[in-house]
Amino acid sequence: TSINVNYNPDVAVDKVATLVNGQGGKATVDSTIDYSVSVINQGDTTLTNVVVTDVQFKTATLTVTDPAHPTAILVAGTDYTVNTTDGTITFTSMAVGTTYEITYSYDVTQDDIDGNTALLNDVTVTSTEDNASNADTDTDEKDHTSINVNYNPDVAVDKVATLVNGQGG
Repeated sequence: TSINVNYNPDVAVDKVATLVNGQGGKATVDSTIDYSVSVINQGDTTLTNVVVTDVQFKTATLTVTDPAHPTAILVAGTDYTVNTTDGTITFTSMAVGTTYEITYSYDVTQDDIDGNTALLNDVTVTSTEDNASNADTDTDEKDHTSINVNYNPDVAVDKVATLVNGQGG
């Protein structure tokens, strides 16, 4: 006799960007963007090798928490690893129903404004189990944010003429 088991590994990611001290809802030089990335095991099995990729992980100061245990602090090197070369955070294991929150901030630069394009930021998540079962059909493994920049180039010219000794009119 054999009994089939339900095996539906599923990892998801959700990203939110909040513009702090912008102008008219747009980023300006020295604005800050606060990011929050939620990684959720919404399947029915423990996930292993859960890798979250975000280019901002290369340089940002990250805080990683488990909202179900708000007083517990997740420790880099013990609970997860950060690879600043690849821009990845890896969780060795993630129990069913677990959510991890990754937060960080980004300070907008003059180069960002000069680019005159929205500040786009993507995040993806993979796991050993989820990739093997449904990577081609799953749409909740990616998310992105977009913040518009306040791009207003302006130049002014002021000319003053001074008549000397009243000659020449």
